[in-house]
Amino acid sequence: MNQKQLAKGEVVVVDENFAIRITNLFDRLEVKSDESELFQSVRVLCRAFFQYDKLTIVLSAEDKNKGMIKLVDGLHDDIDEGEKFHILNTLHGLVIQDGKTICSNTWFEDFPEMNRFKPGDNRDFNFMSVLSVPLKSNNETIGAITMERLKSRIYLDSDVRLLELLCGTVSSILNWQQ
Repeated sequence: MNQKQLAKGEVVVVDENFAIRITNLFDRLEVKSDESELFQSVRVLCRAFFQYDKLTIVLSAEDKNKGMIKLVDGLHDDIDEGEKFHILNTLHGLVIQDGKTICSNTWFEDFPEMNRFKPGDNRDFNFMSVLSVPLKSNNETIGAITMERLKSRIYLDSDVRLLELLCGTVSSILNWQQ
């Protein structure tokens, strides 16, 4: 067996292990479970499968121009759970507005007009790599799960695939809870 076959086999094992963990997430949570319990389970899964310096879960607020921080894991200096922010011209709001995954190892070059959460915070907090995937309900983006790294190290295709799978599952659970 050569290196390429071994790498493909490793990806399949990781994908299957992740799928099993997501299925267990479904089994543990009931429809009446609250969303904070769901987000804590997401934190545990993300810690096990991804490398990041900050994990943020954002849901749209009642005012659709704002996002509500539902979970922060890692660095908390810039924003914390329970805070709201205007999504316009922000990296963390872009996925909610566009409904598309963002994966960049130099996001400030790819989106120079964007801040992270607040004007000027892209200079205050030097996160370089970002992977952000939308949460959807009835074809409408209702939030996002975002991972950031301080170092410029691109998230792999397998990271994107696994986070998209997780976001699809979280979206389904949020729909059930509503």
